[in-house]
Amino acid sequence: MCHFWPTWAHREGVKRLRSMKRTLKCEIRARDSYERGKFKEAAKTYGEMMTEYDGYAKDDRWGKCEALVARAACHRRDRDLKAALADCDAALDLYPRYPRALFRRALCLLEDQRPADALAAFEQLLRVDRNWPNLLDWLI
Repeated sequence: MCHFWPTWAHREGVKRLRSMKRTLKCEIRARDSYERGKFKEAAKTYGEMMTEYDGYAKDDRWGKCEALVARAACHRRDRDLKAALADCDAALDLYPRYPRALFRRALCLLEDQRPADALAAFEQLLRVDRNWPNLLDWLI
């Protein structure tokens, strides 16, 4: 029996668990900054989370997608619409039918003075989730 396997598995498990712990701490700090209205700081902290998702937490695609959408909200509130759209698009690359990413993308397009693109994005959301709150109001 090989003695290498348990040692390697333990080391890899510890690395992944520590990475997940760092991501959780970053998320708590980012949410706190967002709630205090420090959107640039919150976006930076979500950026720190992205380095964890590119490292040992790379298997957590859903966590990365949610972090991208949260960072997009920070960029949008900070009026950096290009960065917000980029984050929404990156989230949609991971999960193309993620309603929150579709909605935030549509809002960013609308605020970026691109109503035709925003309408198409809202219609795409309608095809994915007909029960999205107040979606018909946005389409009118």
